[in-house]
Amino acid sequence: MIPSALNRLHRSPAALCAALILCTAAMLTAGSASAGRIAGDPVDPGAVSEWTTDSVVTILLTAVADLGVFDEVRFAIDDASFGEWLPLVPSQTVQLPKHDGAHVIHIQLASTLLDAGEPGSPDDPLELDVSTILDTLGPVTLAPQALSAASGGRATLRFVVRDALSPTAQARVRVANLAGKTVSVVKLGEVPTGRAVSRSIAVKLPPGRYRYRVMATDLAGNAQRKAGANDLIVR
Repeated sequence: MIPSALNRLHRSPAALCAALILCTAAMLTAGSASAGRIAGDPVDPGAVSEWTTDSVVTILLTAVADLGVFDEVRFAIDDASFGEWLPLVPSQTVQLPKHDGAHVIHIQLASTLLDAGEPGSPDDPLELDVSTILDTLGPVTLAPQALSAASGGRATLRFVVRDALSPTAQARVRVANLAGKTVSVVKLGEVPTGRAVSRSIAVKLPPGRYRYRVMATDLAGNAQRKAGANDLIVR
């Protein structure tokens, strides 16, 4: 006997579509709290440009489980074959391939209470996808020019942030005295990667010789693995 919820889905294509829309409440979270800005944040299936630094991610199917229609789920990553059917639980851990780049998690949902071949049965499951980008390498910054400015004045900082995947990064410049102590940090905001960027910064330091370093964090939350540095002379 088909439960009433499944019976409504079976008899109504519109209801079946509505159920699939509800299934898009499935969410992706990074498997580690260190996964940058999206760690723990919901990601709609089909969304693009969601980032993780951890190859182990968790699919949250809370809304699907609450729907009470399906009782099995299985996954496939990219072009791989689907794995075994698993009992549907609110969250499921999935292992992405180890290499950085875009990945698609294919999800199939089914009910074992439906007859073979019926929509929503294991032979004809409902499907949805979750897209994410695995990025484990931080950016590299370049600071090709020494700076010179009057105390209380402004300096034009020219720099480059390079990253294999992230199109933008959050940048800042850290200024240290010759003893290595940080004396100033200036946020530069979001900047494009892969090309030269210029920013005018206020120089609120007493006269002297300093060393500045360009720092950056990519969209996945990776900090720079190599920071460009140069001299700052304050007159």
